[in-house]
Amino acid sequence: MKKFSRLISILTAVLILISSITVTAFAAEAITETTVIKSGRTYEIGSYRDLETLSVLVNENAYNCAGATFVLTNDIEINTADSESKVLFMSFPDFRGTFNGNGHSIKGLYIKGCGLFESLTNATVTNLKLVDAYITMEDESSYPVGGIAGQINKSTISFCTFKGTVINGGDYTGGIAGRVLSGSKISNCKNHGVIFGKNYVGGIAGLADVKTTVERCFNYGATYGTGADKKGTLNFERPTRDIQTGKCGYSVNYVLYIKTGLLVLSGTGGTKDYITGVSSSVFAENEQIKYVIVEEGITTIGDFLFESCKNLEYILLPESITSIGMGAFIECNSLREMKISDKITSIGEGNPATVAMFGFSFSPFGGCNQMMSFDVDKSNPNYSIGENGELYNKDKTKLVAYPSGNVSKSFVIPNTVTEILMGAIYGNTYLEEIYIPKSVKKAGWMSIMGCYGLKDIYYDSTEENWRKLNTSDKAFVGIFYLPKTATVHCTVCEHEKTEKGETVEPTCRYEGYTVYKCVECGHKFHSDYVNALPHKFVYDESLTASTAHEEGEIMERCETCNVLRKVKTEKMLAGYNTDAEYISGFNAGTSVDSFNSELSTAGFASFEINSTDDALIGTSSNVTFTYDDGNVESYEVILFGDVNGDGWYDGQDAVTVNMIANGMLTREQVGDAAYKAADCNHDGVIDEKDVEILNRAGVLLASIDQNKSNEELVETSAAYGEYLCLIDQNEIPSEEPSDEPIENPIEEPTNPAEESNLWNIVITFITNIVKYVLSVIKLW
Repeated sequence: MKKFSRLISILTAVLILISSITVTAFAAEAITETTVIKSGRTYEIGSYRDLETLSVLVNENAYNCAGATFVLTNDIEINTADSESKVLFMSFPDFRGTFNGNGHSIKGLYIKGCGLFESLTNATVTNLKLVDAYITMEDESSYPVGGIAGQINKSTISFCTFKGTVINGGDYTGGIAGRVLSGSKISNCKNHGVIFGKNYVGGIAGLADVKTTVERCFNYGATYGTGADKKGTLNFERPTRDIQTGKCGYSVNYVLYIKTGLLVLSGTGGTKDYITGVSSSVFAENEQIKYVIVEEGITTIGDFLFESCKNLEYILLPESITSIGMGAFIECNSLREMKISDKITSIGEGNPATVAMFGFSFSPFGGCNQMMSFDVDKSNPNYSIGENGELYNKDKTKLVAYPSGNVSKSFVIPNTVTEILMGAIYGNTYLEEIYIPKSVKKAGWMSIMGCYGLKDIYYDSTEENWRKLNTSDKAFVGIFYLPKTATVHCTVCEHEKTEKGETVEPTCRYEGYTVYKCVECGHKFHSDYVNALPHKFVYDESLTASTAHEEGEIMERCETCNVLRKVKTEKMLAGYNTDAEYISGFNAGTSVDSFNSELSTAGFASFEINSTDDALIGTSSNVTFTYDDGNVESYEVILFGDVNGDGWYDGQDAVTVNMIANGMLTREQVGDAAYKAADCNHDGVIDEKDVEILNRAGVLLASIDQNKSNEELVETSAAYGEYLCLIDQNEIPSEEPSDEPIENPIEEPTNPAEESNLWNIVITFITNIVKYVLSVIKLW
């Protein structure tokens, strides 16, 4: 009995201890706008507002959260189906604390970046679920992108689950992490998402470096890479069951992986054109399709190809695509982004037979009510975008499409527009007012349709012109399908009295303009357009370090719009020639200090220079590079003409080269480096030509070129030959006889040519002796 009582007492004490520990662990602080993140503190995240506040604090104050702990206390849901607008979440840039999901989920994250965490360093993320997340980094940035984190360094991710979409235009993409660096661990994690990237694409990680651990992880999603090195960690192996196959063009095949919703189109040429309501596409109204990959070789997206694919979230178009057909993506309610490359020449033009039936071309993107803006390559010669992200032809005379998911309440159509494409403003429920200029002479059927929030249409012309514009020559009643709440205001006004409104500054994507409002009729219009700004690129991050003989790569970011681009950096020894052992290209007299200074600004390695002369770099000097990954490269210097390694070429070197050329010294006697340096014209043979080049350098005080080819050096040697001809000429033309009497005649004059030649020989001999003496003195 006593033993039992003692056991009860022990258990009670243990329970009390556990209870106290639990209370202590969750005695957390709330996140507010004035919170200062401190090491050793625990913070609660119970709502999206808390999460967003933390993101703002971290991004604005550059907190890395080292030593701090964050705990989710509730499930968080963002961007629900009935959300008024899509919320773009800012990633945590450099997280160094602990994030405990506590078994809760964050649903509906929409991130344009590298993941919930851009990078983890000495950090821990555990027990977290991301559901219906959409993470995209469309630029070819080579930034690692992952569902949980882009890159992890000496960090741990455990018991995490990702469900959603990850899109990376560059390399290193994973469902959990894009890149796992040395000393990191991922364990007990699952991916149920679809992962797109270029090279190194994996269900769990894009690339796991050496000395990392990935264990007890499972991938149930799909991965797709467009590059040569596609496979990452725990890739998706395409199943042979639960698939649909078929053709959607003369030479275009498709495979639909039903479980993941991934549709892959492959082949050559264009896909088939369809007509809505007449010949439906093989993909029309298919709710299983979530992701579409169009492989290189396919040239067109046919008319109404993906009509009403309501769950289609993402499509990857190759560079070979030149045309997007009419109605191609109509009512794809989940499609968020559309990238128009510089190769696309036709959007919404349609099959000629279909256009004849409708009387108008049809916008491809009507009813894509999650599309917030279009992304057009600046170099595209045919298309451009406006201030609300809408799509025009290049000179903005045709409105092709207005993004159905754009949340702006007002849309002013520029007065350059003469035509509105059929279905161009379709399904945007945020718009409340549209201003149509009198320049618009043609509008396709259903040009404005499904915009149920519209209250006012301002048309800058008469009611009669409105009726003409809103009347179809087909069997349809009208052009514009307006809600009953909308009022059309027609005005006949020259807008002579206007008041200046908001001035919108230009950006890298959009033109700047000023909003004007007519005092008499209330019509708004844009004027005083300012061209879009050029990008202002600054250094952002090193991607690949330069080495002694290979270029590196850095990422640059535009200060204005944050667009990214990759830029090559010069190899550390740019301007120098290297092979496996030797380096050449130095100028005579190059000091160790100046070369040190040059290398310090050139790359990302430590280096050491050992020279026979403490001050100058010459033949047989050594340059050693040590890189961050531990690799070491060592090169021996060759300064052509400098045989003795003092950093100069002079009379002493000429004597040595002459002795080698005449067989008096061998390669073994002078050493490999000195022997190579004696080959002044790089022709592989040490002979009188090399001696001649050294003499030229001495007599003319010229330099021996360290980089020119043998052919170029031979041409240069001709100058020395001409010089020798000048000093060795044997005849001087006689002067014309003079009528003047010669004063003080010399009875036996010497030959002037012989005198000149002898004098020059003497001067040359004395000069060479002096130079040799000076070189000997220099050695002392």
